[in-house]
Amino acid sequence: MRDTAEPSTDLRTYFGKCLEAKYMLPLKHLAFQNFYSANTGDLALIADPKTIRSTDFINTFGGSRSRPSTIFVDETWKNIPDGSYFVNFKRTRTNETSTQQAKILSSFSGLEELYLVNAQPELGLQNGSSRSTTEGAISPEPVKTPASSISSPGKAAEQMNATLCKEYLNAVTTRHGMTMKKLLLSDQWALNGEQISSIISACPNLEQLGLALSAEEGNALRILAPFLTKLQSLRILNNPWLYHALQEDQELVESMNVTHGEVQYWKMPPATRVQWVGIGDAIFRLGKSLQLPDDDGTMVWRREVFRATLEDVKHIEIWKLDVLEI
Repeated sequence: MRDTAEPSTDLRTYFGKCLEAKYMLPLKHLAFQNFYSANTGDLALIADPKTIRSTDFINTFGGSRSRPSTIFVDETWKNIPDGSYFVNFKRTRTNETSTQQAKILSSFSGLEELYLVNAQPELGLQNGSSRSTTEGAISPEPVKTPASSISSPGKAAEQMNATLCKEYLNAVTTRHGMTMKKLLLSDQWALNGEQISSIISACPNLEQLGLALSAEEGNALRILAPFLTKLQSLRILNNPWLYHALQEDQELVESMNVTHGEVQYWKMPPATRVQWVGIGDAIFRLGKSLQLPDDDGTMVWRREVFRATLEDVKHIEIWKLDVLEI
């Protein structure tokens, strides 16, 4: 429907009798996928805001990917409901970033999980990268250059991404910081050290975190990770700058082509609780902490690190929910 720009359905087709009876469905979860229709203001009258806790919207509103042929329908979804409608929301997931959604996120507090889906079917489902993640896919061996399948965006796209990134980060850090537990950001947002620091300082209860790095921030997460005392899963998303960012950390570069069964040792404080790390296509499982001699003979704390597959982390939301299904 979206491809042909011909909406052939609307919410009243499904929920007309509820609207006529002024009956609001006591839904806990609301999900739309591949829905293409104008916003007639009915959605707020269909799902009871007192009961709804989570939403999935996949290929529904157009977001920042709106096309001229669909703009007249997409524009109708830019009317933002009152913030009181979202006060009980705990989780939301979408593959369409937009200024409107950022404004919605800024209108209420208490969100615990935010997933910005990065999977893109047009790039193929065979390589397991963050732009084409599919449940059950397995990362290839050996790992290729992390940014090999992603081209750099143009200037206009970069400016749009930078603006959206700023709006979303502001909403997350100012309105949901203390409650946020699981956060998957866009792989098109190349975060700098200051932005990463703002997330870490505002969201001390994060258990899962997925983000992309700018070319200059390869060491940012290593430096700041000890402050994420509750973090269990970390995913560094694939983007055009990941390979350059990794060059600052030779230890990580050497780990990228380690085969399954081999053990590596990463410098890491023993109090760090991270169990799973994704770097582009590669996935690692962290084992026990050990004190081992450094190059100069100094004893330092290190963690055992083993190569893993996407199958090993399919239960973890920042991987599991990065798909184009609801």
